[in-house]
Amino acid sequence: MSTCPELPRYGGIESEAAYAERMKKQAAYDQCFMKCARLSSQIQPRSFVPIGTPEYRYFKRNGQKAN
Repeated sequence: MSTCPELPRYGGIESEAAYAERMKKQAAYDQCFMKCARLSSQIQPRSFVPIGTPEYRYFKRNGQKAN
């Protein structure tokens, strides 16, 4: 998200040229935002702790359910 261009803000009354320029900037921002959203949705958090890992031994040692 930090690589996306700045989101343009509407500042009140604007000319047709200013509106067209803002819409171009909005489209560029939307395209970058959707690209980032698709990439972040592909990253899956680890939902289980594999047996034999230090994390598994930590949960087992402390009486917590690891999976």
